[in-house]
Amino acid sequence: MTSGATPLGLGVLASGRGSNLQAILEACARPGFPARVVVVVADRERAPALEHARQHRVPAIWLNPKDFGDRGRRTTRRSGVCSTSTGSASCASRASCGS
Repeated sequence: MTSGATPLGLGVLASGRGSNLQAILEACARPGFPARVVVVVADRERAPALEHARQHRVPAIWLNPKDFGDRGRRTTRRSGVCSTSTGSASCASRASCGS
């Protein structure tokens, strides 16, 4: 990353252990890395990924799937959280492809 450049803000969708998130957080902690995690969203209240986020002082948000009548509403809400946090309409997650 060039000096003075603003890192890319990443929103991460997680539902499990958070091993992928942990790798992303560690990469983002390296000096000069061109991105940083700005929010983690999970659909499981006790997902270890949320604790990983908190340990790195990243906002961790649990969205209870039962609060959204269907998958479309849940997806819309997750996208809204990510776009508000990152200024972009996209989030990174392996889980988001199938859920």
